[in-house]
Parts: sequence; C-alpha cells; structure tokens
Amino acid sequence: QKSPASLQGFMAWLRAADTEVKRDMEIARDEIRVMTVHGAKGLEASVVFLVDTTTSPADTSRMNLIRLPGDGDTPGVVLWAGRKADDLPAVGSARSAMKEETEDEYRRLLYVAMTRAADRLIVGGILPGNVKAVREHSWYDLVEKGLGASGLQAQQIETTHGPVKRYTRPEDVESQATAAPVPVAAAEESLPTWLHQPAPP
Repeated sequence: QKSPASLQGFMAWLRAADTEVKRDMEIARDEIRVMTVHGAKGLEASVVFLVDTTTSPADTSRMNLIRLPGDGDTPGVVLWAGRKADDLPAVGSARSAMKEETEDEYRRLLYVAMTRAADRLIVGGILPGNVKAVREHSWYDLVEKGLGASGLQAQQIETTHGPVKRYTRPEDVESQATAAPVPVAAAEESLPTWLHQPAPP
C-alpha cells in the first residue's frame, strides 16, 4: 500500500522491521504434525512416521533443464535437453551428475528424517502398481539394509495388511516373563463404520 511491490522494497522493509522468526520447538502438545523433512529440521517427536519411502525424486523429476559446467573462464550454461537417448556426450555426463546430486541430497534427507524420532521410527511405503519390488537405494531399501546389518533384534509380525518387521535393541525389549505376548488379532481394532460411508455433501 505504501510503495510499488518489488523484491528490493520487500527486503528493505524486512531489514528495517523489528521482526524475529521463531520456530516452535514444543513437542508436548497433543497433536499430529504432517511435515516435509525440510520443515522438520531441528524438531523432534516421540514417534515419527516416514510414509513415502519407496520412490526417489530422480524417478519423477524429468531432467529437461541440464546444467553444463563452465570450463576455466567460460561460464556454465543451462540448456533444454530432449530425450535421454539423443544426449550428446557432454549433456549425458551433465545429466548423470545432476542425477547423482539428487540422489545424494535424497540420502542426506533420510538422515534428517530418521533423526527426528526420539523413541520410535515407523517406516512404510506403497509400491506403484507396475512395480513388483522396492526400488534399490530408496529410503525403504536403505533403512531395511541398514537395520538388517545393525545387529538389532529383528522380529517379523504377520498382520492382515501384510508382514511388519520390528527392530529393537535388546535392552528395550521386556522379558517374556513380565510381558505376555498380545495376539495379533486381539491387538488389531476393527475399523469404524463411518470409514466405509460416503462423506455428506
């Protein structure tokens, strides 16, 4: 309202304003938060669910804009690349380098996501309809391989929705004498009837 909208004007206003950005670090509230991994940096919760772990950004992002690095005094350029089969050698190597960068960032975000959990980390994912196995080097694959080689106690629990693998430290498992096993059928609750009814207009 005071001046024409511009990036420079906004930055000048932001610098001049007495504004302090605070992140809410409170985790004791009784609520569920749905967040991206970037948004969860610096936060922690008792239980964390990782739900989309079977795909990678490299699977869905079409790399049509390819960054060709500069050479000495020559600056780098960005070009629009067509089909991968038509790539020139320089474009092909630049495309491969960009894919590796994407995969590296994807793995770094897995570390951030896993370390948000204070007590329990629940990892799940859905396979696309045309895929029969978990994608290699996806978060799910990396977590499964890492936990499988970690020396943790592994337990496979059969449920109506398929097998569930549980990894625990020996000191976190109660002795069988003090904790009687709960049958899987009794542990699963029936779904509420409203879940199968169409929502009202």
